[in-house]
Amino acid sequence: MLLAASHASDPFALPAFIISIIAAVAALAALGWNVWTWRQSGARVTLETSAVGSEWMQWVNVVIRNKGRTAVTITEVLLYEEGTPTSATASQILLGEDDGKELLPFRLEPQASLEFYEEFEPDHPAYGKPGYWVTVELANGRILDSGWIKSE
Repeated sequence: MLLAASHASDPFALPAFIISIIAAVAALAALGWNVWTWRQSGARVTLETSAVGSEWMQWVNVVIRNKGRTAVTITEVLLYEEGTPTSATASQILLGEDDGKELLPFRLEPQASLEFYEEFEPDHPAYGKPGYWVTVELANGRILDSGWIKSE
């Protein structure tokens, strides 16, 4: 009959356990760092909009920023003066044209921005609207949507 050996503990068990916990924490930190750098590596495009009006003029300001590390191409910027992109009664203006000279498509470099101003005089149909909507289409197919821009 075999008898069990004494219950003496291994002197290396506790240090091995501590080292394995440190290794697991380091592995999770490395994985988190890789995910963060991967997410930061592409183009990160943001859209900022505002609408301000007075009794003689209405302004809509659109700022497109590339906060990422790679360039991106902007193919279309639409300002909806009435309705939304999904409504049947949507009326839109193509931004990016100035005196017949087209600006789009536009390559937006990393850490750069592109800004549009649209002015409406009192005789324009878009003057005095309670709000506007802007969409930006990128060459990779992504569409940025401003949501409802209320006039101030």
